[in-house]
Amino acid sequence: MKPTNIRVCLVEDDDGLRQRLRELVDTLPGYQCVGAYATAEQALQELPQACPRLLLTDINLPGLSGVELVTQLRDVLPDTEIIMLTVYDDTELIFRSLSAGAGGYLLKPVKRAQLLEAMSDILQGGAPMSSSIARRVVQTFRK
Repeated sequence: MKPTNIRVCLVEDDDGLRQRLRELVDTLPGYQCVGAYATAEQALQELPQACPRLLLTDINLPGLSGVELVTQLRDVLPDTEIIMLTVYDDTELIFRSLSAGAGGYLLKPVKRAQLLEAMSDILQGGAPMSSSIARRVVQTFRK
């Protein structure tokens, strides 16, 4: 089943990357970027009105972190799926993000096909993760 009119918001402090992600989302069939924010604070103020079905957010943001953003949005937008897009493959950040309410965790850079697959996966109830992140989660549970 192909998605139709899936509303997506982005939180990324790098202006160029935020614009590229916005353009990428808008080229994906069935998806529409309805908000792109440079800070967690801006997102907290404006994102609830956008009513996204999906949020893609960086962790390392100026001011509030992406993890803190996810924590605060869980109560406001409980049905919004969240994927962390980050360069951090730190075990503590992975688990803090997932505990806060993120449903996926992808390492940058993310290719178009990988992002499309992850977005589709999370909307179908999956938990998309870069393979190295999934491996780290498995190893942590083995301990």
